[in-house]
Amino acid sequence: MTDPITEAWSESRIDKPKKYPMPLWLTDEEFEYVVTALWKCRKNTGEPQCGKLYERLSRILEVAKNK
Repeated sequence: MTDPITEAWSESRIDKPKKYPMPLWLTDEEFEYVVTALWKCRKNTGEPQCGKLYERLSRILEVAKNK
């Protein structure tokens, strides 16, 4: 069973418009800390999501730093 929010955030919707923007109430420093933590665990074979999330979020951090 899927609801509209689950469908909006499904992996099949990557790079497609989202119906529900995800608010992140993080400071720039907190977001950078999250990306750094993901960088540290990205090669941990027991945590494959770390590498994937690091790749996605590091691009956002890069863009944010270049503004």
